[in-house]
Amino acid sequence: MKEPRIYPTQVSRVDLDQGSLIVLRDDLLPGGTKQRACVPFLEDRIAGGDRRFVYASPFAGFAQVALALACRELGVECRIFAEEDKTALLPGCPHPFTAIAANAGAEVKIVKTLNVAEEQAQQYARESASNHIPLGFAHEAFRERFRTVLARCWEEILAKTRAPIRRVWVPVGSGTIASCLRAVLPDEIELLLVNVKVLGDQDPRIQKLLSLPIVCYHSTEEEFHQPARILPPLPSNTHYDAKLWRLIRMNALANDLWWNVAR
Repeated sequence: MKEPRIYPTQVSRVDLDQGSLIVLRDDLLPGGTKQRACVPFLEDRIAGGDRRFVYASPFAGFAQVALALACRELGVECRIFAEEDKTALLPGCPHPFTAIAANAGAEVKIVKTLNVAEEQAQQYARESASNHIPLGFAHEAFRERFRTVLARCWEEILAKTRAPIRRVWVPVGSGTIASCLRAVLPDEIELLLVNVKVLGDQDPRIQKLLSLPIVCYHSTEEEFHQPARILPPLPSNTHYDAKLWRLIRMNALANDLWWNVAR
């Protein structure tokens, strides 16, 4: 297996009343955190004969961007069934993130809901012999690659900050990032998980996260289609990461780490 590509690990500090917050700045990566493992994951699939990949995306999901950029780099086909922009004035409009994926070369079809997107993506995969990638890259081969790069990223965060980090704030969409972080972070690190409501609290993928050790679970006030009511002082996905800011501002402790997944 090839070594995964190394992307820069950049951190910032934000001053709060209760102390300094550390922010992992994956909003600075064009494809966000999942870009860190996307190319090597696809290279593994291509080595097995796959040349076409299909994905169903929530309207403001950023994994669609990571996938499209990786497919363009590797010269393989990418088709995305994307939920229409829930914030647009007219129906059937792509979200700006979907537009980024399209500009990167993905073939995009806009549908009404995420459930419809998933149904059509699976049907297309069957009919076209495409490799269907599940929501949030919840694929064990991706997770294996992802755990490797997240472990390296964690070591770089510690080297850069030299801070006694004890708690990490993580947004939860599909749960892939949270579960992989729990697998590689030291046992004493508490994960503060915030469900941004791509999935409901009772979804089995969310419930599985609750069984992980040393986690504290929150759910946002806003529904997924609603943007964050209180915005952070740095670029962050208003339907995803930015929703953590309200909780962080009230509850973070000095040297907490916020894993800001995408812009």
